[in-house]
Amino acid sequence: MNGPFATPWRAAIIADNLNDMTCSDMILDLNPPSVIKDTSWIKPGKVAWSWWSSGGDSPIEYHMQKDYIDFASENGWDYVCLDFGWALWDNSSEKVKELCEYGASKGIGIYLWYGVNNICHYDYTDSFGNHAYPYYSLLDETTIRREFERIKGLGVKGVKVDYYESDTQDTMKQMYLCMDIAAENKLMVLFHGCTMPHGESRTYPNVVSYEAVYGTEYYKWRDTPSLTNRINYPFNRNVVGSADFTPTGTPIDGINATAGFALSDVVTIESGVQHFAQSAYTYEGSSALPVLNDVPVAWDDMKVLDGYPMQLSVIGRKSGDDWYIGAATIQPRTINIKLSDIITDDTVYNAYIFGDNSDGSAIEVKTLSDLTKDSIITQNLLPNGGCMIKLTRDGMKLTTHYSNYKFYEAENAQLSGFASVTSDKYCSGNTYVGYVGGGRDSYITFTNVTAEKSGEYPLRIYYISGEPRSLKIDVNGKYAAALDGLYANKNDWVGIAAVNTNVYLNEGTNTIRLYNDEGYAPSIDRIAIVNSADGVIGDVNADGKFSVTDLVMMQKYLLNNGELTDWKAGDLCSDEIIDVFDLVMMRQLILK
Repeated sequence: MNGPFATPWRAAIIADNLNDMTCSDMILDLNPPSVIKDTSWIKPGKVAWSWWSSGGDSPIEYHMQKDYIDFASENGWDYVCLDFGWALWDNSSEKVKELCEYGASKGIGIYLWYGVNNICHYDYTDSFGNHAYPYYSLLDETTIRREFERIKGLGVKGVKVDYYESDTQDTMKQMYLCMDIAAENKLMVLFHGCTMPHGESRTYPNVVSYEAVYGTEYYKWRDTPSLTNRINYPFNRNVVGSADFTPTGTPIDGINATAGFALSDVVTIESGVQHFAQSAYTYEGSSALPVLNDVPVAWDDMKVLDGYPMQLSVIGRKSGDDWYIGAATIQPRTINIKLSDIITDDTVYNAYIFGDNSDGSAIEVKTLSDLTKDSIITQNLLPNGGCMIKLTRDGMKLTTHYSNYKFYEAENAQLSGFASVTSDKYCSGNTYVGYVGGGRDSYITFTNVTAEKSGEYPLRIYYISGEPRSLKIDVNGKYAAALDGLYANKNDWVGIAAVNTNVYLNEGTNTIRLYNDEGYAPSIDRIAIVNSADGVIGDVNADGKFSVTDLVMMQKYLLNNGELTDWKAGDLCSDEIIDVFDLVMMRQLILK
C-alpha cells in the first residue's frame, strides 16, 4: 500500500472511579467541530407524544393532535411529535401545516416521524394511493431532499427518523445524509431504531438525540427492559451520547418499578429531547406532572453521587444554579447525599424531594429548607424504588393547570349490569370501566361528586373507544347532556381521549350517571369537575397551600435574596406591587 489511507477510530473509556467514566466527553471530542455556524434554531425540549399510549402500531389520529399541542403549551413543554400515520391523513400537507401554525401560536414546535426500512408499513397508503413504504421512506438522497424541503415549508421543526435496524456503511452514509440535508433545511434530527451515537452531534448539533436503547417503547408489548438495565444506562449507554429512553415518569402496569423509580428516569437518563411517553390525558392531574414540567433536558454539569452497576444509580445534573438528583435502586436502602459533593458556595438552598409513598404506588412530596454545602439529605428507598430531588435557591411550582380539577376514578364508582373494571396501562390508575351501555342497564354512577356552591361546572370525561360512540349524562337523576362521535384511535381499544361539557351541580354532594340506552358507550377511565382556577391567596411558592414557607419566601424576596414562584399570589393588596404592606398582610393571615 503506497498511498495514504484512513481507518475508523476505536476508543475505550477507562477510569478508576464511576464518576470520571460516566461523565467523560471523549467520544464527543473525537469528532470534528460543528459545520453549522448559526445554531440558534436548535433547541432541546420536552415532547408530548401520542403513539406509545395507543394500541400496537396504530397510525396516529389527526383529531387528537391539537389536544396534545394544548397540553404541551399549558405545561411549558416544547414540542409535539406526530408519529407514524400523519402522512396517511387526507390532505396531510394542509393538516400538518395547520398543526404547525396552531402550535406556533402557542409556542409549540412539531416533529414529524419518518421510517427508513419500514417495510411493515407497505400496506398503508395515503389519500393519493402512495404506499407509506417506500414513498415516504428515507431510502435515498432524492427522497430525503424532497421530504425535508417540503416539510420545512410547512413549518416543521424536526424529524424523528426510525427503522434503520443496521449499522452498515450504507446505513451510516444515509444517516449522515439526513444530518446534512436536515441542517440545510434547519431541521433537528432524532434518530430511532438506530445504532448508538458516536459523537456526531458535535459536528451536527442539529442531531439532538438517538434512541439506540432498550426503552419504554417496548413496555407496550413486554415486561422488559429490566430495572437493572435502567439503572445501568447512565453508566454505559449515556456515556457515548444522548439516549431517547422515552420515559413515562409514572408507574406502568405490569412493570415492577415504583412511582419514585419511574420518576428518577427523567434525570438519570439524559436526552436532548425528552419524549414523555404516557398519554397527555393521563398526565392531567398526575402527581409527577409538576416534575415533568419543571425538569430541564439540557444540562451544564453532572456528577455520579453514588452507584454501582445493576444495583444503584444516584445521578446529579445541574442546570443554571439548580441541581436535580435522580436515584433508583433494586434493593431497599438508605442513601445519604452530601451536598458538599455538588455545592461549593455559601448559598442557602431548598430541597423538593419526590419520593415513594409507603407501597411505592404514588409520589409523596416533602421539602427541606435552609440547606447548605454542609448539609446531608437522607432518603429511604423502597425495593425497586427511587426518588427525584430538586435543589434550588428559590422555590418550585408544585401546582399545574389541573390543580383545580377534582378527579373521580370510574373503578371507584357504582357499576351496574355488565359494566366492569379492566386493566389498561395507559389509563389513570391503570384501569377503566368497560361494557357500558349496549342498550342494557349497564352504567356508571359517581355518587360522591361535590360542589362548593350551586352552579354550572365544566365536566371532563376521559374515555376509551376505537370507533365513534355516544354517551349520555344524568345529573342528580335528571338528563343533562348527550355526547356523540366519541373515539380516540380507530380500532384502538386501549388509547385515551377526553371530552368536555358543562353540567349544573348543587351545593354539596351530587350524582353523575354515564350510560347509553341505545347502543354501546365508550369505556370510561375517570371524570373531573373543574373548579375555579383562582389560586390560593399568599401561596407564593405555588404548592397549593398557604403556610409559613410562603412567608419565608416573601421575606427573602423583599430582601432581594430570592424569587417568588407565583408573583400574583403575593400581591395581597391587589395594587400590582409586592412590598412590605403585602408582607404585613401575609403575617396577619398566618396569625389567623
